[in-house]
Amino acid sequence: MKSVFRLSLLATSLAVVILGRAQNAAPATVAAAHPHAREQAMHHARMAVISQRLGLTDDQRTKMKSIHAQTAAAVKAIKANAALPPAQQQQQIAALRQSARTQAKAVLTAEQQAQLTKIRSHPALLRMAAMQHLRVQQTMKQLALTSDQRTQIRELRRQTVAAVKPIRADTTLTPEQKRERIRAIVQANRTQMRSVLTPDQQQKLDAIRQRLLAPLGPFN
Repeated sequence: MKSVFRLSLLATSLAVVILGRAQNAAPATVAAAHPHAREQAMHHARMAVISQRLGLTDDQRTKMKSIHAQTAAAVKAIKANAALPPAQQQQQIAALRQSARTQAKAVLTAEQQAQLTKIRSHPALLRMAAMQHLRVQQTMKQLALTSDQRTQIRELRRQTVAAVKPIRADTTLTPEQKRERIRAIVQANRTQMRSVLTPDQQQKLDAIRQRLLAPLGPFN
């Protein structure tokens, strides 16, 4: 179960192109950030991964953003209220966040709620996917992808997800057969995504990947 979940996450991100097996190399800019900023970045990355895995509709995303914005504004107001002792502030903020979670859950379908429970039951894998998401975002900025390139990459990612889904659901295949077929799809996806890049971007990508793999030494 964990290995299939890991592979499906890998197949849904640009990291199949960028990182190869450098799964544990933390993004330098995130690692060097202030603890609060790092925590915020990881939170947003986890939410992005969950949103992607749940397949939220545009309407659901809009509602989620509204809930988040309202909650953030209310938390900010509580923190700015000097008349409230710290204990009360924490209590009110906790209540607000619990309310936000309840509202967000109501936006999801029953199937999405079940999927969310499954995702959150593997916190280590979710954290790995979030770190992967941050690395991808940083690398995309460094590569200076054009709007057209981003569109092409999103479409390739969509195609990969569509190809992996029936394999995961095929009960006639052994776990090893599923791994091999998904691995082949990921490799093909990597080649296709790389072809979207210019020669200069490919060189930059190789340099970034080499830098991430270097700490692994002979294990890369």
